[in-house]
Amino acid sequence: MSLSFDASSLNPWVLDIGELVNLLVTDSQNQVVLQDEWFLNPWEHDGTRNIDGIPFRPSEVLTLVDLIMGPADDVPPALAGSSAGGVGLNWYPIAFKGSPSGVYLVTTKPDANYDADGDSATSGLVGAGLRKDITPWAITPSLLTPISPWLR
Repeated sequence: MSLSFDASSLNPWVLDIGELVNLLVTDSQNQVVLQDEWFLNPWEHDGTRNIDGIPFRPSEVLTLVDLIMGPADDVPPALAGSSAGGVGLNWYPIAFKGSPSGVYLVTTKPDANYDADGDSATSGLVGAGLRKDITPWAITPSLLTPISPWLR
């Protein structure tokens, strides 16, 4: 027996995470259905559904990151005018004790088209603008999808 309720009754984060792992499904009447069979195999090792399928849904993952992290910059102020403002990147500042830390979560934009023919979704941590006299930056991969360039 499946439980259903109105989608507006859920926090958007809860709904997005539930849909990402295939625990919740929203129907055409904006009703959310709890997939009770999900609990029989939450991993679903065929690689396309449930928790195991997350790497195959990069657009949904990046949309969730965007919802959680808030508005992103196209390029952080510390790197304005540098090559860091790559097309298709979102820069999310990470604060430390309420102040800018100089560390950013950088992701491809969630609205990009991802497919097995070569488009990839990536994210990483970047230290930028940590010193006032130099502005080095480097990206360290933190999310690798099956179509990420680091896995080719």
